[in-house]
Amino acid sequence: MKGFIAPLITLFSLTAFAQDNCSRYYPFKEDIKYEIRSFGRDDKLIAITQYQINDVWHTTTGDKALITAFVQDGTDNTGGHPALELQCSNNAITINYKSVVPGFLLEKYANLDYEVVHSDMVIPNQLDEGEELPDAEIEMNVSVAPIIMNVKYKMTNREVGEMETLSTPAGVFKCKVITYDTQFENGFKAQGTAKQWIAEGVGLVKQIDYDHNGKVAGMNLLTRFAQ
Repeated sequence: MKGFIAPLITLFSLTAFAQDNCSRYYPFKEDIKYEIRSFGRDDKLIAITQYQINDVWHTTTGDKALITAFVQDGTDNTGGHPALELQCSNNAITINYKSVVPGFLLEKYANLDYEVVHSDMVIPNQLDEGEELPDAEIEMNVSVAPIIMNVKYKMTNREVGEMETLSTPAGVFKCKVITYDTQFENGFKAQGTAKQWIAEGVGLVKQIDYDHNGKVAGMNLLTRFAQ
C-alpha cells in the first residue's frame, strides 16, 4: 500500500460537553480505539485500519477531535500514522479528514501512489426516515507515471432509511440506514449505489458499494470498538 487511504467514516464516543450540543451518532472521547476492515470484490481483504482518538477540544465554531490511524493492507504491509480531524457544529458532524473512502477504491489503487485532496460529508444529529441529506464527494490524485490522474467519487440522492439491527465482529448494533447513488470518475464515468449503517454513539458500522449491475463492489466493516 503505497499511499494512505483509510476506510470509510470513523466512529466515536463522547465527552460530556459534546454530548448535549453535538452529534449523537459521532460522539467524541479521548482514547477510544476502533478498527475498520475494507474488502474488495469476492470478500478480498484490502486493508485493516486501526483508529485512536488522541485529543478532543472545544472551539468557538464547535467541537473537534484529532485521530491517528494505523493502516495495514491485506499482505501485512503497513502505512503511516496520519493525523485526521473531525468537526462537530450546528448539531451535525462534518467529515472532511480525507478518509471517507470505500473498499473498492482501496482495492483499485492499492499499488499506486495517491493522495486524497478533498472529502466532505455531513451527518446531522437527527436522522429521520425519508430525510434527504446533502450530497458529498471524495477527490483524490493518483500517480500513474508520468501523469497525475484526478479521481472523483460522488455521493448523491442521500436518503435516510429505517432502523435495522446489524451484527458484526464488534458487536450487535441498532443502525440507521443511509442509501445513495454513486458516480466514479477517472476519465470515464461509472455509476452505482451504496448503503451505510450508522449506530448511535458509535458511528459507521458497515458500508457496501454496489456496481451498476447491483453486484457488491466493496465493503467496509467495523470489526473492533473499545471505549
